[in-house]
Amino acid sequence: MVFVSVAQRGDMVFVRFDNAPSKMDDVTQYLLKIKEVYDKGRPFVIVYDARDIAMLERKYIQVQIDFMREQRERTKDLMIRAAVVVNGQAMRMFLNTAVFAIQPPACHLEVFDDLDSAKQFVGKLLDRTTKKFKRSK
Repeated sequence: MVFVSVAQRGDMVFVRFDNAPSKMDDVTQYLLKIKEVYDKGRPFVIVYDARDIAMLERKYIQVQIDFMREQRERTKDLMIRAAVVVNGQAMRMFLNTAVFAIQPPACHLEVFDDLDSAKQFVGKLLDRTTKKFKRSK
């Protein structure tokens, strides 16, 4: 089973998690795909669909946190907004205590229960004429 899929449509990035990684290489490959988005040097918004993610082992969480720290300045410059879609309070609590408490988000991030609300949140800044995102004030 594939752990994660990453798709980019213009300046909007979609990440969908399914289950949990079975080996460290799964996490490494995912982070390389995300790094490719950063390496383009263009502002973007991102939606993480984590409704079907399984609980991650601590070592995988730590690799993600380390990546977030390494990319913090680039995130401030390039990532305009982020939305995370989860199922239930347990996952919200996990994000707030195991991830965001250790490495706070570097951009405006909100957690949602449904994908449509998340897409609407990140898409609010889309300039319909240029199809580019504008930073909120």
